[in-house]
Amino acid sequence: MFKFIKQYAETIAGINIYPMISLFIFFGFFYCAVDLRKEYEQGKGAGIIQSSF
Repeated sequence: MFKFIKQYAETIAGINIYPMISLFIFFGFFYCAVDLRKEYEQGKGAGIIQSSF
């Protein structure tokens, strides 16, 4: 099954870019999540969360 998928994927032009795009999206999301957590722990984000409720 994997051999069939690998052979089929090799015939698609430009397929090498998709793993890189997904990697950048993952690390971008992870970086934003860590940054928001740091802001919240420092008290910068507390006003935003309290004002919305």
